[in-house]
Amino acid sequence: MNPSNNFDKVRSDITWIISTRPDLVAKAKLIAQGKYNPNQDDSLNKDELTFLRCLLNLIIVNPNDLHGKVYVTDNVESRSHLTASSITIANWINGIFSFPLFFFLLESTFFPIFAGMVAMLATGGVLGIGNIFGASVAKCRKGNRSWSLWGGLLALVGLNVIQTGATGIGVEMMNNRSELNRIYATKIANNYLTDKENQITYLQQSENPIYLNVKERCDVGTTQFNTLPPSHPNRDALYVSLYGAFAQKDTNWNNLPFEKLPVCRQVTRLENEKNQELETAILSYQNLLTERSQTGSDLVFLEKFAPQVFNEHFTAQGDIKSGTILVGLATTEVFNKISSGKWTELGLSYFIFILSAITSIASCVMALTHALSKDVQNSYDPQLQIIIDDYFQEMRQALMSAQANDTHIIPEIDPTIQSLENSYYHEYEPNDMGTGNINYPLPEGDEKE
Repeated sequence: MNPSNNFDKVRSDITWIISTRPDLVAKAKLIAQGKYNPNQDDSLNKDELTFLRCLLNLIIVNPNDLHGKVYVTDNVESRSHLTASSITIANWINGIFSFPLFFFLLESTFFPIFAGMVAMLATGGVLGIGNIFGASVAKCRKGNRSWSLWGGLLALVGLNVIQTGATGIGVEMMNNRSELNRIYATKIANNYLTDKENQITYLQQSENPIYLNVKERCDVGTTQFNTLPPSHPNRDALYVSLYGAFAQKDTNWNNLPFEKLPVCRQVTRLENEKNQELETAILSYQNLLTERSQTGSDLVFLEKFAPQVFNEHFTAQGDIKSGTILVGLATTEVFNKISSGKWTELGLSYFIFILSAITSIASCVMALTHALSKDVQNSYDPQLQIIIDDYFQEMRQALMSAQANDTHIIPEIDPTIQSLENSYYHEYEPNDMGTGNINYPLPEGDEKE
């Protein structure tokens, strides 16, 4: 490039900067006057800025992190903002509607206020991880593509699948809590009545060891008594030990202690007690079935007729006590309805579930396509950085040559603006981070293929 062409190119470049980037013109003035302070806009120290930047990146995806600084066009910047917004929106939707899952899971362990605080921290943690994974995919570069792109994409997809499911479950718990309470109450009522039925079966089939021992003694004694002749001297004594004296025939045996009863009267006592217990259990079971049917609500039925069981599983307001059980029940209900095609029964849960799925898929696809974009890859390209540095070095040399010859490159412009000639190289020194968003064509003959 000869000096004349250099001067013409610099004129063109400076004219373009003046017309499109007044902020750079103002900065050039300050540099030329020796008044420019790179940190003049920073009211916080470096550590504070780093902390705030990290905190902000956990809340939203920074679009400036989704591209390099070598060559950033308006298209790259626009796509970075769109991609960052899609990832952030998807993660916020998943986070907001996953909050009930964390809250109800912790509610039984902590007071509601503390449960809410811990749930918010957990939701924020998941939100931050989602933003980090999304950004790692969208800002991958050639040098680390093998791990940053596909590893980050796998993590992002997996996290979004889990969050989408958690979103549907969280909304189901929040929107359909009374139905979940009813379903769980029905399960507990069934278990309660099944236990009663098992008790009846046990009474019918089991034998008391004391009864078996006394029954055996009664049977042996009765057999022996029947084999003795009427004149046998021990026959009357044996009868008395088995059934009591003849004079006691009108005695109410129920009023005597068990140990004072004759052997066969003990058998009768034990059989009567067992029959009475069995009859009471059957009658109680039948009454419970009747009351359950008449009550119409298993929750009310348990509270009224099984208060101990009710207090074990439910709060005074009739809500499920255990957060783990509530989450498990909601999970089962959501996926049972989805697998059986009863999607409309999910109501709001279905809408949020679909919304979460759509935004999650969109964010994953946009992150991947953004990362593979040629323009985005150019923004990280070190070879392009060298080309741009060489280009600006030539411009700097042209300016220095003009200054040495006392030649103004743009003599017709305001003298103040001519300070750009002296400060141009401050903006574009070799080995700088890049052109930034100048939206200016690449140097002629050096376009990237």
